[in-house]
Amino acid sequence: MRYEEYIKEQFRKLDSSGLIESAALPEMELYMDQTATVLKRSFEDLDGDIAARFAARQLINNYAKRDLIARPEGKRYSKDHMIMIAMVIYLRGMFKIDEIRSIMKPLVDNYNSKYDDSISVQLLYETAEELSRDSIESVKANVDDAIGRIKKKLEDTDLDNDQRMEMFVLILTLSMRADMEKYLVKRLAETYFAQPEKEKKEKKEKKDKPKKSKEAPQEEMSEL
Repeated sequence: MRYEEYIKEQFRKLDSSGLIESAALPEMELYMDQTATVLKRSFEDLDGDIAARFAARQLINNYAKRDLIARPEGKRYSKDHMIMIAMVIYLRGMFKIDEIRSIMKPLVDNYNSKYDDSISVQLLYETAEELSRDSIESVKANVDDAIGRIKKKLEDTDLDNDQRMEMFVLILTLSMRADMEKYLVKRLAETYFAQPEKEKKEKKEKKDKPKKSKEAPQEEMSEL
């Protein structure tokens, strides 16, 4: 199979299993094993071990223990919990655990608060889901365009019709694009989530630090 057809096959799989659909998540509360099973189904058509790496039972338990998501109530996970797990799954491809905690903290704190107006995690997730779904066609078009330009660039050279080298240039091109997006995402997260949280913590520590008692300065006795 030429790589062009393989890429088309991968896009077909992304169309069917590339995103955890909010509408497919049950409204009823589930135990952890049931939650893991539901989330794994979202990736069942994709190649590789994505489900095992991101939606395994033990991982979901760790997400709650590390406050990446709100703690389940009575060991049952609501739809909001499952949506927060989905958010963490996608953030894990870009961020470290501590960074994800900073990003998710406003949602987790709000969910646990008895006083703040409730933030709809479902609305936030479905907005991102819709935008991501729309972008699949755009990515397809960009990849097709890149393949055409690579072939055009390499024709009349020793690499003309060299499928392996065409794939190399495509992989490198997609890596460069992903790196640009990663840079932007990292800067946004650092500036608007991690840094404010760090400053808030430092301010609190400074406020809670016990103040030293001020003693009147003693006058030095001059030698006679």
